[in-house]
Amino acid sequence: SFPTRRSSDLIDATTRAQARQAMRQLGGELGRLYAAWRERLLGCLALLEAEIDFAPDQEVPGGMLARVLPEVASLRGELARHLDEGSKGERLRAGVTVAVIGAPNVGKSSLVNLLARREVAIVTAVAGTTRDVIEVQLELDGIPVMLLDTAGLRETDDPVEAVGVERARRRAAEADLLVHVLDASAAAPLPPDERAVVVRNKIDLLPKGSGYGHAIGVSCRTGAGLAELAAELGRRAAALVTAGANPVLTRARHRAAVAEALTALDRFGAEAERGAELALLAEDLRLAVGAIGGIVGAVGVEDVLERIFASFCIGK
Repeated sequence: SFPTRRSSDLIDATTRAQARQAMRQLGGELGRLYAAWRERLLGCLALLEAEIDFAPDQEVPGGMLARVLPEVASLRGELARHLDEGSKGERLRAGVTVAVIGAPNVGKSSLVNLLARREVAIVTAVAGTTRDVIEVQLELDGIPVMLLDTAGLRETDDPVEAVGVERARRRAAEADLLVHVLDASAAAPLPPDERAVVVRNKIDLLPKGSGYGHAIGVSCRTGAGLAELAAELGRRAAALVTAGANPVLTRARHRAAVAEALTALDRFGAEAERGAELALLAEDLRLAVGAIGGIVGAVGVEDVLERIFASFCIGK
């Protein structure tokens, strides 16, 4: 038989972190979360529908909106946080992008080769050797990482190198993390970008006991400092993909459904504040229930009526 969407995530997982996330979804944690949201939304909808259709002649009290408002506000916050954390799930699925940047001849390509544990980039003493962005896939502490070796950042009259520099700047702007490589002997200022892990290369050429400030000192020639750098990158990558207690979004279809439900709840809140009729507010809740139901199972009229009859003494 064909694998389900959740089991296909597990099949596609290439790192330990991806596999753990897929197992959480395969184990039903995400489904239980959505099912619980649907039930809570259904309960809110049933209260409004009871007042609309049966009050006051069927012993259904008024004021149901006052009971519903705090629950809807709570649900709205939970859905919004889930969407925010969804970017972490998507990053875990696609991999954390790390761009290695710096001036020509500071050792960027050598560093990439050492982190990748194979020769993927050409290394020469000629400045401007790297003309395009080289992509390398690797794993750091169980997190999938796409390492980008970029052209040295400098002004140049060479039109081909200029294209490479522009691509390097663009990919660096889009990357999740940066490894900013500096020459250990140069008095270059530390970059202000909070995404950057600053590396001072060629520490083997410095006098013993030299400090590196807030940077990580490495030597691509001796391998010194590489373990510390890899550990720091793994820690940073893990922070970018680690969410809260709930499993995170990794599917575009789920994200669209949750976003649709959140839009309906936002509209509910705005219309309730304006004093809209209960029928209009109930329609917003019905849309939210339907959006979540599209993931875990549709909700019909009989489900709403069952909730109403279970909550009130109607027709008894």
